[in-house]
Amino acid sequence: MQLDLSLLAELAWLDSNRFADLVRRLPATAIASLIQQYDREFASTSDSYAWFPAWALCVYPDLQKVLQTATTQLSTPPERACQLLIQLLSPERQGRHADIVERRKELRALNDDLFQCYMRTR
Repeated sequence: MQLDLSLLAELAWLDSNRFADLVRRLPATAIASLIQQYDREFASTSDSYAWFPAWALCVYPDLQKVLQTATTQLSTPPERACQLLIQLLSPERQGRHADIVERRKELRALNDDLFQCYMRTR
């Protein structure tokens, strides 16, 4: 499952339409449940499912270990947002709040709705 989510994140960044089509055809799994939650809570504010991996990381920070291996050559804003969130989670857990201020600004600049989602979970 962990490898699958990492690969699905990469697909979301590369082709969000194919990602959405694929995950909707999956049997009732944890990923399908996450997609349903994403649709309810965030999809209406986002222009694509490319933001799904970053959103999932906001809502379920334990996915950090799974998603840290996901990467593409494109470095799209949704991918950068996911990487920023990964970089934010470790300093937060260590109480190094001064270290996260700049990364929060970067996240907000990439997608304010995602930033608001992130802040609601803090």
